[in-house]
Amino acid sequence: MLRTRVLLAAVLASLLGATESANAAVLLNPGDVYVATFTELPDTSVGYHGYAPAGGAFIRLSDFDAQADQLEFYIFEETADQLSVAGGIAEAGTDSTALPDIYADHDGGIYLHALAGSVTLESIQFFFQEPIPGDDVNVLVHSLTVVPEPVPEPGAGAVIAAAACAPLLRRRRRN
Repeated sequence: MLRTRVLLAAVLASLLGATESANAAVLLNPGDVYVATFTELPDTSVGYHGYAPAGGAFIRLSDFDAQADQLEFYIFEETADQLSVAGGIAEAGTDSTALPDIYADHDGGIYLHALAGSVTLESIQFFFQEPIPGDDVNVLVHSLTVVPEPVPEPGAGAVIAAAACAPLLRRRRRN
């Protein structure tokens, strides 16, 4: 009997550990807040990319309806409670903001707050571009793309199997 319980407990544990695969994206509903931070920006390219020194963030959304969805976003230099003046309300599936000299220390983040509707956050790209000494045209770009990972939920099969096995794991009392 003990051997049966141990075997059933092992099966139950493996089933509870099973999760359904989730796409690398996060669904934001009204009231949801998502904060992404980084502590380094690797060198990624050299070329003409506009004004330098400057930094910012690009957000990529799916299922975005400009008439119904409102996603507020702000970039910050150190912590989310020190929000930057750069930001606003997303107006399209890809939106961005930038400021001179922000992210020069290669760390910071972005604060996102869903105000209305529902959108799926696909990715965030942080960047900082700086002048190259002696080059009046090109800049060195440092960037990092963050793909948000949702918290995995137990698969439906695992939950059903756990419910079916639970009575078998109950201890029997002897009188």
